[in-house]
Amino acid sequence: MFNRAYYNGHFTCKLIFENSNIEHVMQGIFDIEDNYNKHLLYLYLSNTNLESIETGALKALERLLELKLDNNKIQIIQMGALKGLQNLILLDISHNQLSGSLDYRNFTGVGQNLTNLDLSFNNIDFIREHCFKPFINLIHLNVSQNNLLLLPSLYNNIKLSTIILSHNHISMINEVFPEIDTIDTIDLSFNNFTSSPKDLEKYQSISNLNLEYNYLMDISDLMKSVKFNTLLIKGNNIKKIIGGTFCSELVVSSLNLTELNNINMCENGTFLDASHNHLKSFPKWSGMKAIKKIYLQNNEIKEIPYKMFHDMNSLIDLRLDKNKISNLNFGVFFGLNHLKSLNLSFNELTTIDHNVLFELQNLEDLYLGGNKLTTIPSHDIFATLKHLKRVGLSRNHWTCPSLMDVLQNMRKNNIELVHHGEIDAHVVNLGGIRCWIENITVEHNSPTTDKYDLDITTSIQQTDTTMTTSTPKTESSTQQILQINDNNITEGPKTDVETNVTQGPNTNSTQEIKLKELDQIIAHAEKLLQERPANLPKANEDQLNELLVKNLRPVQSGIYETNNLFIIIIILFCCYLCIELYKFYNRHMSKMRSYKVASSDSQRPLANDIEL
Repeated sequence: MFNRAYYNGHFTCKLIFENSNIEHVMQGIFDIEDNYNKHLLYLYLSNTNLESIETGALKALERLLELKLDNNKIQIIQMGALKGLQNLILLDISHNQLSGSLDYRNFTGVGQNLTNLDLSFNNIDFIREHCFKPFINLIHLNVSQNNLLLLPSLYNNIKLSTIILSHNHISMINEVFPEIDTIDTIDLSFNNFTSSPKDLEKYQSISNLNLEYNYLMDISDLMKSVKFNTLLIKGNNIKKIIGGTFCSELVVSSLNLTELNNINMCENGTFLDASHNHLKSFPKWSGMKAIKKIYLQNNEIKEIPYKMFHDMNSLIDLRLDKNKISNLNFGVFFGLNHLKSLNLSFNELTTIDHNVLFELQNLEDLYLGGNKLTTIPSHDIFATLKHLKRVGLSRNHWTCPSLMDVLQNMRKNNIELVHHGEIDAHVVNLGGIRCWIENITVEHNSPTTDKYDLDITTSIQQTDTTMTTSTPKTESSTQQILQINDNNITEGPKTDVETNVTQGPNTNSTQEIKLKELDQIIAHAEKLLQERPANLPKANEDQLNELLVKNLRPVQSGIYETNNLFIIIIILFCCYLCIELYKFYNRHMSKMRSYKVASSDSQRPLANDIEL
């Protein structure tokens, strides 16, 4: 496709072959003597399956300004393939299959006017020294997404403003960058740096420095010597940042920061992101008059100190969600007159006083989900925050009456309810927010549970009342009696009753140990187990057993405190019976042997019957 236009009084054109099928550019193809070639300024051969350009194939395009060869299959730049492009300003060979090494001979014919060179998304392993030396006017260099370990010297490229070196294997930079005072953008992200490059410390200022996803542990020297507009260092292993000047943005998220102190945003910085770290206290900062957004979510902050926001009249977005804040003191939000969004969700707040929010006269979004709130003074809060538009309340410990009051006040004030995550429609809820009929203890930020949780608790509580009033003595037993199966008693600590039943003397007197009361207790326990919900989840069986045991609490010492006298009588009777048996044995030795065997066989089932 040809685009024709006039440039400086001359006829010019742009030749575009994008999304075509041109595998080779052969010598002489542009040698035709006509006005199109003489005045061709832009040649785009992107996405054409191009594999090679023969030597001298472009020599007739002396006035060409831009050559785009991106998204092709070029594996090597032939020596002399770019011959004749003395006026070229932009050369894009990105997204090809260049491999091995490059040197200045691959760019023979390209003049000093080149300002933009893009070699990204190739497989280049090595760039030889002085490869870019002829390009003294080079401004933008992109060699990202290659396999580079080292960089050639860029000392002669004194006009360099943007250097993109991300996604390589570079671990060290020594005397590479040009000797100039300031540079606009350096991107060293996704490399193998373990310490901040010393070569960067010679600059007075770097507008945008990206060191994300390396292996850095300390950048204190770099912070002291260089002034930044934007610094990006997330994805490293930096634990402390003390000192530094940032005049636009500071992004230090997803590190292992435990301390962030003496940060100066030089009165012009607008964005600070220290989220996803291990900060236990607020950063110590200054020069925050122009700050607009502060992100401190996913840390371990427990409280908001006074005077943290007193000079932040420009702040509009404050994120403190997923911390450990349990209390908000009066005056902590002083100075936030223009704040529009406050996120306090997933903390440990149990209550909020409307006076705490008095300073936030322009607040529009308030997120309180995932806390421990059971009620809030919604009428007073909404009367104070007259510009409030959206509120998040889910995943709290609401009682249904208090939640209903909040939702009614929201409706009266035309405030939208915002849900965090899943709507709790499968349990007792109001507006998709789970609530409880009465106050109960709920695990903090626990996921929504089965609907039978509350029903089981209520049922057991009712059973507790019935048992307490009707049979206070006969319902006493041990945990093991509740867990009796067909064959034996489950493992666990045994009371005196069980010891006597399972291991006691195998005599007729054992049969008299309160068998009727034991049968009543077992029958009642089985009845409770049969009456549980048929679809009770397996995970709740232990909870049910625990609640049943609680209501059938045994006396752990002794058999029954009220029957101690009866026990003494039984023991004396056993002693008397033993004496009589001994006398009988001596008189009838021969006959007693057979009787003993029969007596033992008849007594063994007695213990088994008691166990069953």
